[in-house]
Amino acid sequence: KSRKIPRRMQPILWSQDVRSLDVNKDREMIIFRVLAYGSLDDLRWLFSTYTKATVARTFYSRPQRLFSAAGLNFVTRVLLRSHKNIHASSYVKTLS
Repeated sequence: KSRKIPRRMQPILWSQDVRSLDVNKDREMIIFRVLAYGSLDDLRWLFSTYTKATVARTFYSRPQRLFSAAGLNFVTRVLLRSHKNIHASSYVKTLS
């Protein structure tokens, strides 16, 4: 699917202007940032733009340490409805 990224998402996609992002080429960054920092509206947009399978495959194949422990639990248990055993240390950011 080729869809424009809403301007309201600029704060969570801070590294580039959302007008220059491509939903296919920049998929990994978009998916992770929306899962980690997005609002409910952003999450709705994410799942209307990408299939749940695409989001899950991206999330599990290339871990990024952007999440709090609670945020990781929300993504895996609620959004992806997964019970996969994952290494939280690959996803949870630390203060150290």
